[in-house]
Amino acid sequence: MCTVSVVKTPDGDLILTSNRDESPSRSVNKVIVEDSEYQQIMYPGDTAGGSWIIASDRGWFICVLNGAFKKHSHNPPYKKSRGIIAKEFFLYKSAFQFFQDIDLEGIEPFTFIAYDGDKLYELRWDEAVKHVSVLDEVAPHVWSSCTLYEPEMQERRKQLFHDLLPSRLALSGASLIEVHTSGKIGDPEQDFIMNRADRVATISMSQIVVSSDKITLFFHDLIEGTEVIKGYNLDQGQA
Repeated sequence: MCTVSVVKTPDGDLILTSNRDESPSRSVNKVIVEDSEYQQIMYPGDTAGGSWIIASDRGWFICVLNGAFKKHSHNPPYKKSRGIIAKEFFLYKSAFQFFQDIDLEGIEPFTFIAYDGDKLYELRWDEAVKHVSVLDEVAPHVWSSCTLYEPEMQERRKQLFHDLLPSRLALSGASLIEVHTSGKIGDPEQDFIMNRADRVATISMSQIVVSSDKITLFFHDLIEGTEVIKGYNLDQGQA
């Protein structure tokens, strides 16, 4: 949930890639498929019952980063996990309606990157105010979780990401996985594949690719070494 990018290729594919930095005890190796109210969703399940990255058969997706703008004090119990809130995104008719109507009182701060088949959004909750931004899909975007990376390090990682991006014509799911794998700050606690004394580490990589006729979820459990690929032909069910 801690290093996330969104890039659009010249062919029009929208690609979200996520490195999940978490306790190794929260590693999962199973992708769940289930029905939501308006659409079917697929996601790697978290131990808390939700997920940090979810895609649907309507070409929607959402990804979770812990924290909003700055590191906050962790003060449980919270009303609901952020991963459960992410699943509720698919109960609404649009990302804007979701964020306008969802009750976030008692929810820990987060940043959601969400796509509803029409617009790409950044949705931040700081425990007091909902912050909504519509993002330019053509420009590449990258985020590092503010709960693990100080502002200066977030900027260094952002610059490294842009330095490693291939030429626009070479952008693809595979090339972006390579960027998310090879980014080296020179400190294993800050690299894109990070490790902090095995207490927190990059335990998985996930990628969602939305094309004109298909959406695909790729999930790689770095602890177990397993990979899962699932997808939907849009408006036609599972691929």
